[in-house]
Amino acid sequence: WLPLSISPLSMLFYHYAPEVPYLCILLARVLDRLYDSKALWRPRWAIGILAASFLWFVVFYPHLTGIAVPKGWAEAVYFALPGWK
Repeated sequence: WLPLSISPLSMLFYHYAPEVPYLCILLARVLDRLYDSKALWRPRWAIGILAASFLWFVVFYPHLTGIAVPKGWAEAVYFALPGWK
């Protein structure tokens, strides 16, 4: 996405969408190499990245699909940062 991010034209989501499969394949290869490494900390990093990705998906799935969430959840999670209101 780096070459697209420095483009002088306004870029919309559909410009970035074709890159997503390649980024997923790249991430899978990196995580596979981290997980198969002999160093003790690298498999832990791979598991941590996967856990963080899963948590990110669980948190933002209702927002992306339009599922109603309790107001307390929205205030605590989605609006934790002041600029997100």
